[in-house]
Amino acid sequence: MNVDPSIRFVAGDAIGRLCSSFEDIDVAKQIKRLTDAVISNREPNSRAGFAFALGSILYYMGGMAAGLHLRTVLGLLLSLANDSHPTVHFWALEAMEKTISSSGLSFSPHVQSCLGAISRLILSDLFDPEDVISAFSNTALENPTLASLVRCVDAIINVLGPDLASSKKSRVLICLLVRETENDPDSMVSIEAIRCMQHLNLFTPDAVDLTHYIQRLEANLATGIYQIRQISCEALYDLIRKDVEMVFRVAQPSLPDELWSLLNVHGAVATEVEEIIRYWVEQTALTGVKRWIEMCLKLLTRSGQRDILKTDPKGDTNGGDMPEFIDEAAAFSSQTVGKIAAEEASMPYLRWQGVSFALNCLRLVVELNLKKLSINSDGPTHPIVLSVGDLIRSAFTASTSTVVDIRLGGLNLLHDLIKVWARLSLLFII
Repeated sequence: MNVDPSIRFVAGDAIGRLCSSFEDIDVAKQIKRLTDAVISNREPNSRAGFAFALGSILYYMGGMAAGLHLRTVLGLLLSLANDSHPTVHFWALEAMEKTISSSGLSFSPHVQSCLGAISRLILSDLFDPEDVISAFSNTALENPTLASLVRCVDAIINVLGPDLASSKKSRVLICLLVRETENDPDSMVSIEAIRCMQHLNLFTPDAVDLTHYIQRLEANLATGIYQIRQISCEALYDLIRKDVEMVFRVAQPSLPDELWSLLNVHGAVATEVEEIIRYWVEQTALTGVKRWIEMCLKLLTRSGQRDILKTDPKGDTNGGDMPEFIDEAAAFSSQTVGKIAAEEASMPYLRWQGVSFALNCLRLVVELNLKKLSINSDGPTHPIVLSVGDLIRSAFTASTSTVVDIRLGGLNLLHDLIKVWARLSLLFII
């Protein structure tokens, strides 16, 4: 096999695809040939390539066809996973993850042996960078072996699925392995550990310490590593879809502010956060309408008064862009500015994209409550009616913004408020 790992990957993957695509290929003979090649060949790159090819064959065959050769291939891969050479044991673990993922129910008899082997490898010093032989040190750093081990654990979780709830021994061991690796300084290991927790919470929620899990995800939102932030947002979204009240009850009080702050991050993280907040609005807009109105108005005012709050006694600002959203009533009221500075200093400053999204959330709150307004409802004492002055002022100010999205958001909010007023007037006239 080639020294280049990318060529080795493509070659091994191609062998697996060919074996599954052509009926005239004798898969048993191919597996026997590759197995003999691994045993007889002592060159690390060749052994790694042959091992990965074995895993690819079983991965693309899948199901019962793969089960016929599962014991042989899995035993060989477990043996290679204990090889002292970093290239060999890394590619053996990659092949093992593919093998486990494709095995389905036929993997059940091998759960305990695989978990035992993986736990011994994780707890051993074989993959510790400080203990790697100097001749292999550079190769070991290029191969994220511990991350591959955690991926194998995740593959076992997914294969077992709901059956994991009835296997206490396996469940406890998996939880211990995940807890052992989740604090690893390697970001790839942390990402895979979070994925394990996601799937554990999906299949066996009783096995997950939700308080620890949620607070761990919240702490990850502040990390500088983009991939960890993204996977943490995905995990939080899964939890919020299940029980939004529980998540915010368990999390730190700063979680809402952290979520709003992440809207300033470009890319998939901001998209995930938008989905989180939108689902949060949909689930709590009726029961927490007053809280949502106050939160959105504070965010809009805070974002619009950023430069005003930072004005020094000489009248100069401390740099930064011109505000995209300015509450004119607050801009000309020193009392309002002082109140904002004292009470809302912890609120995040949103860019125009975040301001536009906050306006959309406010519109969603109004729309959801409009559907519930009736002659038997609170009527004049409804929080939207009581806050209509602040809502109209904010909507009007947004409609004068130089940013098109904010201007449209303000006009649409004004339209929604007019519908609320017309609906109430019609109800009480009748």
